[in-house]
Amino acid sequence: VGFGGVWVMSLPNFYFIPDKNYDGVPDGEPVVLLDGFGTDNSGHNIANGLAWGPDGWLYNTHGRDNWSLLGKPGTPKEKRRRFDGGVWRYHPTRHVWEPYATGMVNPWGIDWNDYGHAIVCNCVRPHLYHIIQGAYYDPLNNRPTGRYSYERIATIADHRHGTFVRGGNFRPAPLVPTAVQRAKEIRAGGGHAHCGAMVYLGDNWPSKYRNQIFLNNVHGRRINNDRLTRKGSGYTASHEPDVMIAADPWFVGVSLAYGPDGAVYVSDFSDTGECHHHINTQKHTGRIFKIAYGKPKTWQGDLNKLSNEELLKLNLHKNDWFVRHARRILQERQADTSALVKTLKSDLPVPSRLRALWALHVSGHLHKPTLSSLLNDSSEHIRAWAIQLLCENRKPGVAVCKKFAQLAKNDKSPLVRLYLASAMQRLSFSERIPILKRLLAHAEDVKDQNLPLMYWYAAEPVVA
Repeated sequence: VGFGGVWVMSLPNFYFIPDKNYDGVPDGEPVVLLDGFGTDNSGHNIANGLAWGPDGWLYNTHGRDNWSLLGKPGTPKEKRRRFDGGVWRYHPTRHVWEPYATGMVNPWGIDWNDYGHAIVCNCVRPHLYHIIQGAYYDPLNNRPTGRYSYERIATIADHRHGTFVRGGNFRPAPLVPTAVQRAKEIRAGGGHAHCGAMVYLGDNWPSKYRNQIFLNNVHGRRINNDRLTRKGSGYTASHEPDVMIAADPWFVGVSLAYGPDGAVYVSDFSDTGECHHHINTQKHTGRIFKIAYGKPKTWQGDLNKLSNEELLKLNLHKNDWFVRHARRILQERQADTSALVKTLKSDLPVPSRLRALWALHVSGHLHKPTLSSLLNDSSEHIRAWAIQLLCENRKPGVAVCKKFAQLAKNDKSPLVRLYLASAMQRLSFSERIPILKRLLAHAEDVKDQNLPLMYWYAAEPVVA
C-alpha cells in the first residue's frame, strides 16, 4: 500500500490499483506496470511478495523455476529483460525496475534490520540469505544470467530446520513421519519449507528478539527464529527456539509482520495439503493470528493525516512500523525533511541516524555535498550507505570515485569494502578499475564469505 493505491503481484502481471483515499474501493481499473512473469513451470517457484525497502524502492522476491521475460506492456520480446529469479526492485515514482540480486531456489519474503541489511527467506533448503546488491546466490543451475559468476554466495544459516526424512513433512499419509522421525524434526525446526520473513523491530516483544529473523515453517506448522550475528562483511544465522508451534494440522503460515502495537500478525492459509497442493484447495478458510507479549498498547489513527513535522518526530519511534510508514508518506509528499540533517550528524545511535539518512534520501533532500561528506563518517554503516546512495543514479562523479578508491585502500571495515564492491557494478569500467585494484590488495578478505566473490562479480565484465 502506498502512493495512492495498492501494488499487487498477480501472475503474469505486476499491477497498481488506484485507491487515493484508501477506502478499499478502487478508483479505477488496475494498471499493469510489468508483464511477462513466468507461470509455466510446476506452479511454484514464482514471483511473489512485495515490501518497501528503506531506500524507497518496492522489492520483490522471485523463484527460479518460472523465469520471466519482463517489460512494460507492449514491449517487444527482443527488448525485454530476462530475470532468472532472486530479488528485483521497482521505483514507485520513476517507474523503473531493475534486478537487485540473482539466485536462490524459491525466495519468499524479504525484510531489513536496523542497519538496512536485507535478509531473504528461501522456501526450500537452505533457508536464509543476506542480500547484497549485485550478488549471485546458490544454486548455480547454469542460468543464462550470471553464467560467468562461476561460484555463488552461500546461505548465512549455520544449520537446517529439518532432518529431511520424507521432506520434513507433517502432512497426511503417506507422508506422516514416525514418532522418532517427528521428534527429530521438532528438534531441528520442523522441515525444509519456509514462507515469509520478518526481522522484528517492534516494541512489544522482549528486546532480545530485536533484529532477529522469524520465518513460517510450512511443513512444521510453526514459526522458526534465527539469531543474526555479524561475521566479517555479512552475517551468520543460528537456530533459536521456535516461537510458536500450532496444534491445528491445517496451519500453513504464509506471512508475518509486526503492527503499530508491536504485536506480530501471522497470516494462515489454513489448508490440508502440503506446499505443492493445488487440487481442491480451501479458499475460504484463511485466518490471521496475533501474537503479543502481555497486553500490547493499542493504537488507532491515520498517519496520512499527520503533518510533516509530526511524521519527522516518528523517525525516532522504537517501533519501526511507525518509522517505515512515516518515511513512505514523506516520500509521497516529497516533504521538506531537512530538519533531519541534524539527526544524521548527531551522536545518536547509528540506527536513528540511518533512519534520518533514508528519510532525507527518499524525500529528495539529501544533497550530494552532505552525502559525500558521510564517506568520512565514524560509523561503517553510514559510510556504507553513503556509497550505495551515491551510486543510485550510476553517476557518482570523478571526486566521489577518487574517494571510493581511497576507501578501498584504507578503510578497515569489511562492510564498507562490501558496499564498494557492490557499487562498482553500477560504475563504468574506467571508474571501477582503480577501486578494484585497491580492493584486491586486501589479503585479509580471502576467507570472507562475500568479498572474494563480490570482487569477482565486479571484475568479470572488465576482464571478459
